[in-house]
Amino acid sequence: MRFTLNAAVIGRLSITNTFTSGRNYRLTHTLDEYNVTAGVSFPAALSSLNLQPFTLPLTIFSVPTNMSLAADGTATFRPTAFFNSSASTQSYTLSSEVLQFLGTGTFSLEIYPITGLGLNQTGGSIQSSDT
Repeated sequence: MRFTLNAAVIGRLSITNTFTSGRNYRLTHTLDEYNVTAGVSFPAALSSLNLQPFTLPLTIFSVPTNMSLAADGTATFRPTAFFNSSASTQSYTLSSEVLQFLGTGTFSLEIYPITGLGLNQTGGSIQSSDT
């Protein structure tokens, strides 16, 4: 039996100019930290998997030069590349390990990301929304 964990960053960010005229901005969006917690029914055999497969901080995307955003305009950004971690794989051959996966039921991983947003702007009227 083999179990593989692979993580990907797929979030997006929107910014909106709430001012009555255009504004310039630069931004950097990063994944600074994340915690992965095994749920209550997580099989003990999976405890050897690497649940932190990314090297942090990870720049999700960056707009390093001044960009213009019109009055009441919105810009949405997705990662410039989908960041896939290297897979963490574990094989199980002992009957005591394999028995943990037999039968019905589910198990879960709870992921809590902490992202950072560096937003430089003129006028202080750009708001962000991170999803």
